[in-house]
Amino acid sequence: MGQTFFKYLLYFINAILYLLIIPLWISIPEELTLNISISAVTILLSVVIIFMNRQKYEKYYRSNHFKALLSSVLSIFLVFFILGLINYLAFKHPLYWDFTKNQVNSLSKQSENVLSQIDGEVIFNVFATRANAKPLLDFVELYRSKNSKIKGNYVDIELRPEVVAQYNITTPNSVVLEYQEKRITVQSIDEGAITNALIRLTRSKDPLICYSVGHEEGNLKDDIGGGLSMLAQALADNYYKVNEINLATAEVIPSEVDILMLWGSHSGFLNNEISMIDQYLKRGGKLLVAIDPNPNQDGAGPLRELLVQWGINVSNDLVVDKIEHISGSNGTVPLIKNFSKEHKITKNFEGQVFFPLVSSVAAITTIKAGSFESFAFSSEYPASWGDTNLNELFEGKIAFNEGVDKKGPISVAASWEEATNSDKKARIVAFGNSTFVINSYSKFSGNFQILLNALSWLVDEGEVYSSVISGENSNKVIIGNSAMGIIFYVSVLLSPIVCFGLAFIIYTRRRKL
Repeated sequence: MGQTFFKYLLYFINAILYLLIIPLWISIPEELTLNISISAVTILLSVVIIFMNRQKYEKYYRSNHFKALLSSVLSIFLVFFILGLINYLAFKHPLYWDFTKNQVNSLSKQSENVLSQIDGEVIFNVFATRANAKPLLDFVELYRSKNSKIKGNYVDIELRPEVVAQYNITTPNSVVLEYQEKRITVQSIDEGAITNALIRLTRSKDPLICYSVGHEEGNLKDDIGGGLSMLAQALADNYYKVNEINLATAEVIPSEVDILMLWGSHSGFLNNEISMIDQYLKRGGKLLVAIDPNPNQDGAGPLRELLVQWGINVSNDLVVDKIEHISGSNGTVPLIKNFSKEHKITKNFEGQVFFPLVSSVAAITTIKAGSFESFAFSSEYPASWGDTNLNELFEGKIAFNEGVDKKGPISVAASWEEATNSDKKARIVAFGNSTFVINSYSKFSGNFQILLNALSWLVDEGEVYSSVISGENSNKVIIGNSAMGIIFYVSVLLSPIVCFGLAFIIYTRRRKL
């Protein structure tokens, strides 16, 4: 009686273990130690049971039925082995197809450019609960598929508290990027945040921008519609350090400044300020400037004259585009879709930019040796022109005047680079408008992107461009109740019934053979 009870107890335990290991391998495949240990115990127990009953089943083992069963088991095992091998190869070398309209499930070209510049190993440490880990790891896989040096590492914050404490993780669903001896924690898990972190990791230092104040420029701290707080946030997100500078009280522009930013100045510059800017450029400085058209007294006159000396003419005119413009603007808010595919600022730029009242930016002969290059243009004439009479804007009689106005296409943004053998070359990027990046337009990512691209060109980051966080613009698929019913019955009921039916037919036919 005791031996019989012990035997059936082994049968029961062995069956329970088989029922246990299947969900374990499915639910927690990463826990290899636990799964392999239980699987080994289960198989070992099965061997013990077979050995204990060897005499009872010896005649059955020699029968043709057992040989056929063994052959079927081996065939099934071989099929599963082949499927497992295919699955392993697919896991190691995945292929992706993104069928969404705006490629929302793919990395942007900016991110791919950043990844192409990385030579060393970058570790993505994903800190999340098991329930939230899958989408984060899939997101990391997008980066790994573009660069094999990207390595993913998952840390369960519930099971590994010591690792969480080591990395000082305070927010779940965070990613810590490690490159060489640098480490950055990203809490907002999206492409912009991850790519910007990669840019910061691979930079030798964060560029320093000196933002000029004291001339009625836009306020980087102002969060109203006409303020520039969203621009300040975009600069911070792309790891630019920004310090304000009042040129009227400063003695010199510091040598550690990477970019001097003169953005939408409306009041005049003093002679010593103009001289200070000129000396900064002569030292190989980088200047980002935007000057708005002004039909009244032009306070930016001295700044325009300085730019002329450096080969850039930002005219006090108004670019009109009668075809590509914002509705209701009568052509005075051109929608720019024509960009240079040769210039590094717009080579990989995809999108459109609109400028509310923009001036033309053109080349002008100067004694300084350098290369001028426009990268954003309005439409062809007669759809577009540069109107030199700004009073027509208020009179509502905007029209092209032959011999006075300039025929399109009109450049609204351009760059100038000094021609010299020195390592420090002066660079200038000029826009004919400064308000295209105010807070009211924060949803128009193209406006901010082209500015960030210009900053990257100024600090000479080559093909690597900063990536502003882009808003989602995808069409959601809404499934009705009838469609949900069809999906349920087909996937949950019909498909399994068909599979079991085919299996039963094949089984019965084989038994008749």
